[in-house]
Amino acid sequence: MPIATLRRLQDFAIWAGDRLKAVDINPPILTDDGAVAVDGLIVPRKN
Repeated sequence: MPIATLRRLQDFAIWAGDRLKAVDINPPILTDDGAVAVDGLIVPRKN
């Protein structure tokens, strides 16, 4: 998965984290050597 796509997912998680209770994103990164799972759970802090 290109780094630009991961950055867009990160931007989405930050945007959605302001509007939702939590956002869970699990994009796989496919390489010539195999796949890597990237796990991100965004839980906004309560002010």
